[in-house]
Amino acid sequence: MSVDYKIIGKRIKSSRKQLKMTQEELAEKLDISSSFESRMERGATKISLEMISRIATILEVPITYFVAGTVEQSENFLLEELGDIVKEFDLKDKKLLLEIAKLIQNYK
Repeated sequence: MSVDYKIIGKRIKSSRKQLKMTQEELAEKLDISSSFESRMERGATKISLEMISRIATILEVPITYFVAGTVEQSENFLLEELGDIVKEFDLKDKKLLLEIAKLIQNYK
């Protein structure tokens, strides 16, 4: 299983924005350049587990969210990630996803 740094980067960006923190502010707290912080959010660079841990502490998010996409304390931990993915879909893909969701709902 390979590490998907783009997904980790999206999760970092989302968490940072929830705190209304800029890339520059996060970079300063991490004692790194803002360009390196930007590369992390784009998934353009590998991030050490130690760095992910530091980011999790600063952004007050469990490290499991960045690595596995789960936050045990939240009932709706997948909604935000699903929303981020759907934002990138065109109208045709959104309609298809809606139909799939309806099929799943009806199947239950």
